[in-house]
Amino acid sequence: MGTKTKSKSIIEIGTFFGIFVAVVALWLIGWVLIDAYIKVDVTDATPPTSAESVSVEKDNFAARGQFGDKFGAVNSLFSGFAFAGIIITLLLQRRDLKETQNAMWRERFDSTFFQLLQLHKDITSKLKFRGGPTGIDALIAFDEKLRNSDVDFVVFQALQKINNDEISRIKDSKQINASACPELTVADIANLQTRLATGTGFIDNFRMEDINYHKAKIIQAYTITASQHIDDFSHYFRNLYHIFKFVDSARELSEEEKKVYTNFIRSQLSDIELVCLFYNSIAKIALPGREEMELGYPKMHALLNRYNILQNMNPRSLIHPKHIAVFNS
Repeated sequence: MGTKTKSKSIIEIGTFFGIFVAVVALWLIGWVLIDAYIKVDVTDATPPTSAESVSVEKDNFAARGQFGDKFGAVNSLFSGFAFAGIIITLLLQRRDLKETQNAMWRERFDSTFFQLLQLHKDITSKLKFRGGPTGIDALIAFDEKLRNSDVDFVVFQALQKINNDEISRIKDSKQINASACPELTVADIANLQTRLATGTGFIDNFRMEDINYHKAKIIQAYTITASQHIDDFSHYFRNLYHIFKFVDSARELSEEEKKVYTNFIRSQLSDIELVCLFYNSIAKIALPGREEMELGYPKMHALLNRYNILQNMNPRSLIHPKHIAVFNS
């Protein structure tokens, strides 16, 4: 039982006790006042005889009775108090029942939530990319397949590691100075040198500011990759979507509570998972023959935005910096 619940119970007990004491006190005070003040006025100074005293006392009782009859409505008032007490009791019982139901609902929700997370882990561990890699390695292979689905993407990843001045120097000299580009790996340098042998058009493509240009390239590349491999990963993406949807559609949860649960989901996701979610939800992608199939846009895209799931994703893990603008467009 929480501190607020304890305080509420103490206040309720104190209130009922106070009402009880007040009712009893009013009853006693009324009784004393009637005895003390409701009497027959005897103005004769001559001491009454015993018979007269008896007569006066009878008259006093009669007067008190008549006075009491005038306040017979007090009985109705107390009856009303009793009825109100019954109503309050019913309301409190209803509140307690609701709190019990809420506690039971939260217990069931938590149980289902963690079962879904465990299922997600199981699904992830059983992923298999055609050709061999399994688990997280299967997602890495899927991402590599995407990056190889456009001739520019391999060099885009290298170019985003260096500054614009160095890119200009490479374009002008058509040479890679490894000492001036410590950020580049041996593979990056080899890829750039291979492309430079055929021209510098890829550098102009990298520098293209038009978001629609980059959007068209990534949609085309993802369509190629998904057409060949999405069936190996669709279960993974669907299950993850339904975990987020399970939390998002829980009307009993406040927005802050939903953020707590979705933050917990996010904490379970590796960087490669975030990257795959990003590209799976980047835009509407229609696969040939399955145009009605929804990969991750717009539903998963909306949930990723609503709960800021991708906030910890490393931007350098993306193929091109402009892809963030494509995702947000």
